[in-house]
Amino acid sequence: MKKRVCIIGSFNGGPGAYVKALSKELAKTMDVYIITFGHEKQEYTDEYCRKIFMLKIGRFKSFRALWVAWKIRRKYDILHVNHVILANLAHFFIRKPLVLTVHGYNTYEAVSRGKIKENSVSFRLMLRAEKKAMERADAVIAVDEGRHNYITKKMNINSKKVFHIGNAIDSSIFLFDFDRYKVRKYYNLINKKIILYLKGLNIYNGPDVIIRAMPQILKKHPDAHLLMVGGGPMNPMKKSLMEMVRELNLVEHITFVDSIPHEKVPMYYASADVVVVPSKRVSGVEEATSLTMQEGMASGKPVVASNIGGLKEVIGSKKEKKIGILFEENNPKDLANKIIFLFDHPEVAREIGENARDYILKERTLEDNVKKVLEVYNFVFEKYR
Repeated sequence: MKKRVCIIGSFNGGPGAYVKALSKELAKTMDVYIITFGHEKQEYTDEYCRKIFMLKIGRFKSFRALWVAWKIRRKYDILHVNHVILANLAHFFIRKPLVLTVHGYNTYEAVSRGKIKENSVSFRLMLRAEKKAMERADAVIAVDEGRHNYITKKMNINSKKVFHIGNAIDSSIFLFDFDRYKVRKYYNLINKKIILYLKGLNIYNGPDVIIRAMPQILKKHPDAHLLMVGGGPMNPMKKSLMEMVRELNLVEHITFVDSIPHEKVPMYYASADVVVVPSKRVSGVEEATSLTMQEGMASGKPVVASNIGGLKEVIGSKKEKKIGILFEENNPKDLANKIIFLFDHPEVAREIGENARDYILKERTLEDNVKKVLEVYNFVFEKYR
């Protein structure tokens, strides 16, 4: 009889792309139920035989997701959640074997977004809830070494139930020979050197860093153009970034694009000459194994990323073959120098991109990732025998 898993997680953003890819692969060997969120409520079985429960985005979504999970609790054997709030709620209301994937530093990310102040009462309560969620889960998955150390050392969670499984992507969708001029034509950038930023417009993603690097890049390569993809018109940081662009006289050299559907993402990577991931530490929060980094690498593009967290863990792991370039965190001058180097040496850029694609196909496959997740599930099933 097939094992059965229920996964609760958003289909949006980086973690959402991972949930989509993971569940698609899991559906080959398990019955998969997914509780996620969208613009309208619906229930359907998709082409991969996943049973999808789509809840409308809105208030109390964690409680509504748990309510659905409770109603279908007899249909699955294990519950896999992607947020500490859900883990705590599930412990009390669902009472099923529980796996928690930790994608970030929940409490410290709230500080970095300005929602709470460090060492405040709210901070201490959130940190305690985060720790409790990890204690209550039967197994915890950390998506990079930094998260693993945070869970086992700072939170003091038993290392025997904490598993380091790096994020992975469905690399197959980036391997087609996409028309690299389709996006360029749409934005009238045919003969430009395209620098692609494809992340949310948040302070910890460092969009300001690449903007501040542009004047130096343009002095050497006046045909450079920054394509900034991510963040809708209501994004709170977008206004200040656009003001920065005007102050630096970069309006003609930077194009802002609102968030795009994930199925269109490969075309944007195909258009790029360089992909940038300029993330920076905010309140101790570091970028994990960035999906933007991995998608850029899978697309055969040279990636220039900050030397922090999971970015450094991946790009710095290969000594014999360069699979990307690291620059000093929050240093626009160093970022500019690294991009100029790639523009000046297209043969090196091409080699780095090819090495990066090989690395993803050999060492960051979704199939290997799923095997490791299945090992975690088996660890939990053994516990309940």
